[in-house]
Amino acid sequence: GVEGLEVDAENNVWVFGYQAEDHAVLRFDRNGKLLLRIGERGVPGDDASRTHLNRPTTCYHDVAAREVFISDGYGNHRVVAFNSDTGEFTRMWGAFGKDPAGQPAGEAFGNPVHCVTCGPGGLIYVADRIKNLVQEFERIDGGARFLREVVIAPGTWGFGSAFDIAFSPDGAFMYVSDALRLRGKTVYELNHG
Repeated sequence: GVEGLEVDAENNVWVFGYQAEDHAVLRFDRNGKLLLRIGERGVPGDDASRTHLNRPTTCYHDVAAREVFISDGYGNHRVVAFNSDTGEFTRMWGAFGKDPAGQPAGEAFGNPVHCVTCGPGGLIYVADRIKNLVQEFERIDGGARFLREVVIAPGTWGFGSAFDIAFSPDGAFMYVSDALRLRGKTVYELNHG
């Protein structure tokens, strides 16, 4: 089954699955031609893998930098990035910008790492659905530097509260989808906490 679809600034479509064998991300042009495959169906990677994924959920494609950031996802606890033309590994990080391999469960992102997106000023935002939080990062060589964390609807049980992230056009507000609680969204003022 399809977990998500993303359309990037070049009108390419990125496809993600959530089933047990869905360990690849596919990039298609607007005519349906396959441009890139990252990972391999039926072959999961772990949190240290630089070539394979484990049920990824979504991505942010920085078309100028030619880098795609993937939330990886239902099986792993990280964000992993690749060159969007060649598929070569560029960087990865776990919660708090740390190496995701071997992070203790209490510190690591939960499953799934549900969304990664770019916000105001080029900062990267990651939604940890089960742990009810969003973390903000600045890109650095080979990884990311943790800046802050926003807790969304603390105490939410079950599927968690941080599903997806969007920003107001002026960049002052972050909207977080809390899909299963039927509240629609949480609004967080970025400049004032």
